[in-house]
Amino acid sequence: TAAGATRVVTLQRNLGVSTARNIGTAVATGELIGYFDSDDEMTSDKLERQVAELTASRIDCVLTNQRIVLEPGATMPRWLQRAPDMLDTPSPVAISAVLRAESLLLAGGFDPALRSSEDMDLLMRLRSAGALITEIPDVALIRHLHGDNSTYDDESINRDLLKAVA
Repeated sequence: TAAGATRVVTLQRNLGVSTARNIGTAVATGELIGYFDSDDEMTSDKLERQVAELTASRIDCVLTNQRIVLEPGATMPRWLQRAPDMLDTPSPVAISAVLRAESLLLAGGFDPALRSSEDMDLLMRLRSAGALITEIPDVALIRHLHGDNSTYDDESINRDLLKAVA
């Protein structure tokens, strides 16, 4: 496709977020890769700032901070109940990453065995591989929690986080 063009890849069945992201990476043609979840929003300058950081240095990955918004009627997921100050305090988040495609591929992409926590797993493997990771301290990702997010699936999160750190 032409530079700047969007290509939509439709999967016939749900193969999990890791496989979907790996397929998207495989068909991408750019030197930089970023991912975005449908229930999040980004600030208008998020990508511009991350790309500027990546092109001005040999950094492999640039994260941003998130602000968590609990939508009306939604309950807090368990992980947020244990750290409710995260609602008021911006924090870095792995899925905000924009990274060099070559670094992503050297780290092995996303682990298809993981149905959740795939972003944390990838970030840990990038660090283990010696990738240079930085963050932009400002909030550039707004994460909406509405009750149907996968972040409410405690069983999958706990299982997959244990796999990631093992």
